Amino acid sequence: MRSTAALKIDEAVTVGLTCLEQGLDSKATVKQNILTAVSMNCLPIREAQSVEELPVEVFELFHRQLGLGFEVRAGKVVGVSFTTPEGKLATVTLSDIERGEK
Repeated sequence: MRSTAALKIDEAVTVGLTCLEQGLDSKATVKQNILTAVSMNCLPIREAQSVEELPVEVFELFHRQLGLGFEVRAGKVVGVSFTTPEGKLATVTLSDIERGEK
């Protein structure tokens, strides 16, 4: 399944090419529309102000590559679980980190 952002970008490209072929838009207009679709559907991770702003794909990658699990409540990531070097399951919540407990 493709992400919503990828589908919107694909739509902008498809519509742009169709308009270009039919002479409805110039190359410059099509290019600008595609760039606008990309910029509207991408958030550089370095600009994220909170965990909730990160794309779901980031968490999926962490899970696949690092074995991290995420606790989600009401659509917000509130904790992370992982296996310690000793083989025990550990869970850290954002409130623990904010209080400096872990």
